[in-house]
Amino acid sequence: MKFEIENKIASPEIQGEILALEEERVLRELEEITSQTNHLLGEGKTAEVWPLKGSEMLCMKVVDSDRLENMYENGSLPPFNSPEIEFDFLERVKEVTQAVHIPVPHLVLNIHTDEDRHVRIIVMEKLKAISLKDVHEGAPLPKNFNMTTFFARLRASLEQLHEAGIHHRDIAESNIMVMEETGDPCLIDFGDSASVMEGESPYTIRDDFGRVFRTYPNDKRSLGEVEKRLTAKLGTSLTKSK
Repeated sequence: MKFEIENKIASPEIQGEILALEEERVLRELEEITSQTNHLLGEGKTAEVWPLKGSEMLCMKVVDSDRLENMYENGSLPPFNSPEIEFDFLERVKEVTQAVHIPVPHLVLNIHTDEDRHVRIIVMEKLKAISLKDVHEGAPLPKNFNMTTFFARLRASLEQLHEAGIHHRDIAESNIMVMEETGDPCLIDFGDSASVMEGESPYTIRDDFGRVFRTYPNDKRSLGEVEKRLTAKLGTSLTKSK
């Protein structure tokens, strides 16, 4: 299968020979993915995340645009951000908040295959972290994890983002990571995020007739529920270990 890069967006950190190397590596890895010879790191509503072989620092989020557009058209998938828009959100969020770690985006490739398949890829930082979803499924937390500090920093980051008009809209265990070395929080997956003007509702979308078309979960309320579930989980674990 042949892949042709139609266009790309790159962060300032990747230039010249490094950019060309990343493009070549991504295309080579994409061939392996289509043959299912690589290792899936994770998946969500709109994409799969795969490693880049030979790199401890990078992974790629792969969006099959044609499949998702079909899902959107038949009503089985709500509106979602394109990789280009998510790339922009990641860049903006990094500037707005330092309270949590945000994956560094490096490159977006818009690709067509010789089989007329349309694929978009974000090459981004590969996190040395576990998700809270992993924790609920039995993964151990880092020894330096501090529940109070962890959620205080998440709340502070949401305050900063909201003041800048940015709303994540998908705060859940699968999108909150714990950095393995530091125990610090990391927020991922800005595929549902929105930038809203003051006075606009960030969690309700209306159609041209004023009818509610789509609602999203409130960031702060969702974070509170995540914290309650983790508190209950850790409390249960401690009780069992005694």
